[in-house]
Amino acid sequence: MMELRLDSAFVVFDAQDSGCVSYGVEVSGRRWFVKTATTASGRRSLQRAFQGELTGLGRRATSSWTWASTPAMIRDRGAPGTPRPECLIERGSNFDPGRPKLQHHKKPHFTGYDRVPERYRHRHGDHHPRPGAWMDCGIYMPVGRQALCFGEEEHHMEPRNAGTSGDLTSRLIENPTWTDSMVEESGIEVRDVPFVTVGGGIGSFVTVDYLRIAGVPTNQIAVLSNIDHPWQTYQYLTRVSQIPEPERIRSDSSSRPDNIWGFPSYALSEGWQDRSVRPLLRVLGEPIFSDYWTPRAGAVFASLERESARIAYPEMLVKGVVRMVRRRVGGGYYTILTPPAGTTATKRIAYRSRFVHIAVGYPGLRFLPDLQAFRETHGDFHHVVNAYEPHEHVYEYLKTTPGTVMVRGGGIVASRVLQRLMDDREKFGLRTEIEHVFRTFVTGAHGPHPWSRRKGGNGFAYQGFNYPKSVWGGQLKAKMRRLEGEERAAEYRRMGGTNTPKRRRWQKQLQAGRDAGWYRAYRGLVEEVQPGNRLTSVVQRDDGVQKIPSDFIIDCTGLEADIADHRLLNDLLTNGGAGRNPLGRLEVERTFEIKGTASGDGALYASGTATLGGYFPGVDTFLGLQVAAQEIADDLARRGWAPRLGPLRSTAQWIRWILNRPVEGSAQWSRS
Repeated sequence: MMELRLDSAFVVFDAQDSGCVSYGVEVSGRRWFVKTATTASGRRSLQRAFQGELTGLGRRATSSWTWASTPAMIRDRGAPGTPRPECLIERGSNFDPGRPKLQHHKKPHFTGYDRVPERYRHRHGDHHPRPGAWMDCGIYMPVGRQALCFGEEEHHMEPRNAGTSGDLTSRLIENPTWTDSMVEESGIEVRDVPFVTVGGGIGSFVTVDYLRIAGVPTNQIAVLSNIDHPWQTYQYLTRVSQIPEPERIRSDSSSRPDNIWGFPSYALSEGWQDRSVRPLLRVLGEPIFSDYWTPRAGAVFASLERESARIAYPEMLVKGVVRMVRRRVGGGYYTILTPPAGTTATKRIAYRSRFVHIAVGYPGLRFLPDLQAFRETHGDFHHVVNAYEPHEHVYEYLKTTPGTVMVRGGGIVASRVLQRLMDDREKFGLRTEIEHVFRTFVTGAHGPHPWSRRKGGNGFAYQGFNYPKSVWGGQLKAKMRRLEGEERAAEYRRMGGTNTPKRRRWQKQLQAGRDAGWYRAYRGLVEEVQPGNRLTSVVQRDDGVQKIPSDFIIDCTGLEADIADHRLLNDLLTNGGAGRNPLGRLEVERTFEIKGTASGDGALYASGTATLGGYFPGVDTFLGLQVAAQEIADDLARRGWAPRLGPLRSTAQWIRWILNRPVEGSAQWSRS
C-alpha cells in the first residue's frame, strides 16, 4: 500500500480557479502531483476527470490499479464505502526534479478545465519544460480513508531512461567501497574528472571560483547540479520570503560571493553605479548613525551572473541529480549522477575523481509540531503556510477582505513578512491585524557578560548579521577553532539563537501598530490549532490559556530538517564513514574535509549549512562559504593538486576581475 502524506508536500499550488488545491507529494523516492477538491465545483471537476470526460485517463489506465492511503487528505464525507473523487494526478504536470523541497517549477501546468491564475501567468512567464521533468498521472478516488489510484509514477530525482542500460546493481548499493571492475560490470558510463563538486549552488560556485582564479582549468572540474544557475535556489527563497530584487538582503557590504577579494564592496559598486556617495556614508556611519548597509538582492544576482560567465562556469556544469558518493578502492571516489532522460546512453553516469566537494544546501524544512499536525489532519495548506513556500495568496486575500494573520517566529524572515503586511497596510489602506507569537520573548539586552551582549526588546533579539562579526576573522573565529565536543556546542548555544536586524523603518511601523492596537505581540506556546470558519490557536501564555482566532498562520520559524532526511547526506552517514558534530550536522576538519571519509590520496569536502557545528561557525553565509572555499583551495594546494594563489597572481587576477576579463590559466598547471 502506498501512502500519500500532504504534510510532506514539497510544493503547493493554491487558490486555483477550479476550486482545487494541488500538491507535489514525495512517496518512497517518487513524486506525485496531487490535485484536491476544496469546493463543490472542484469535486465536480474531478468527477468529470475521473469519468474520462476531459482527460480520457480511465480508458487507458484500468489495467494498473493500486491502493493508496492518504490520511492527510482523505476523510469520510458520506456513507462508509461511498467513493468520492477528491484528488487527481494530472498528465503534463511539470515538476522540475532539480528543484528542492518547497520549491516549484517556473510554469506550473494546468489542465483545460483549470484556467491559469493571473499571478502564475505574471510570475512564471513562458518557460518550456526541460527533458526529464515530466511525471505520469493517475486519478485518486477515496473510499473511507483509502483511495484508488492508477497510472504510473516516475522517480522524483531519477528521470526515466526507458530502454537504456547502466544502472546501480545490488552489489554496488550494498558495498561502501567500489572497485573499478564492479562499476564496469554494471555498465554505468565512467567519466574521469579530478575535482567534482555536488550541489551547484552558491557553495559550489565560490569553491569553483577560488580554484579557477588559482589557475585550475575547466576540464579538471565538474559541477553536478540539478539547477541552471548557482543563485537559482537562493533567488527563489528570497522571493517567497518577501525579499524581491529591489529590496536589501541581510549581508555585509564586503561579503561578495562573486569577488574573493571583497573589494570593491557592494556599497562602493552601488555608489559608483548610481554616482552617489550615500552608500559609502552609510557604511562609514553604521551601526551608530545609520542601520547596517546591505546590498540589494538584484545586485547580488547580477554580480553572480557576471562572475559565472567570466570563469566559464557553464562549461563545468553537468545537469542531473547525484544519487550517492562512494569511496573507490585504490583512492578517490565515485559520484553517481542521474542525468536528464534521453541525454545519455546509460541511465547513470559515474564520475571517478580524486576529490569531491558537497554543498547541497538545506536538507529541507520542518514545520512547528502543532502546525504540521494541523496540516496532516486537515489537509489545509491554504491557511497554514510556511514562509519559505509560495504564499502570495495570503497578501492578495488581505487586499480584498479585512483579516487577521498570526505570525510565528522572531527572526529575519518574520521581520520580512511583518514588513510586507505593514507595507501593504499603509500602501492600500488595509485593515489587516497581526497576532505575533514568540517562543522566546526578549525584553532587553541579554548575554553572559558585558562584553558579550546582544540588544533586544519587544520580543526580538537584535543583531546586524547572523553571527557576531568576529566569527569571520576575529577572536571568536580563533576561539572556535580550538574547541572540541561539548565546549564547542556550548559556545554555539551562547552565540546562537533567533535574531533579526534592528532597522529604523521596521521599528516605526511596529510601534505604530502597537499604539493603534492592530499589532499584538506576546510570548506563548501554541498547543494546537483548531479548524473552523477561522483558525483558532490555543496558546499557553504566562497569564493562562487563550484562544486566538486568525484567518492565516505563517510559520516563520525556519526549522531545518535533519541531515539524514537528505538522501545524499544520509548515504554518507550510512556508507561513507561520515559522522555528526556536536550539533548533529556533518563533522568536518578545519580544512572542511569530512571526518572519516578519506580514501587513499583523495579527500571528500563539505561546506554550507550541512556543516554547522564545526570549527567555523558562519558556514551558511556568503562570507562563510568563501572562508570554506579558501580553506579547501589551500588544502588542495597542500596536497599538490591545485596551484597556490600567491600575491602576484592574486593581484593580476583582481585586475582581470575589475576589467571583467576571463580567468587566465596558470603556468604552473601541468596535471591531468
